[in-house]
Amino acid sequence: MERSHVERDCGSWPDRRTFNVPTPNVRTSMSLPFRPKQSLGQNFLQDPNMAEKIVGTLGAPSDAHVVEVGAGTGVLTERLAQRVETLTA
Repeated sequence: MERSHVERDCGSWPDRRTFNVPTPNVRTSMSLPFRPKQSLGQNFLQDPNMAEKIVGTLGAPSDAHVVEVGAGTGVLTERLAQRVETLTA
């Protein structure tokens, strides 16, 4: 099977189990100025340590152009901006 362009460019996807995704009841209790809509699949990253872990697994070179879809509250955006040359969020 041919590897996807993401795997060719950045390596394999990290194991999702290592990210400790919060359960729905934790998501709704986060202190956001609005309530995320589960029907829209909204999940907002709040933990700066988790953002560091995600950015650390990115594997993109510092001169890369990275596109972040659904920047949300900007926790991940802030860390990405520190590591890559160009960021579109």
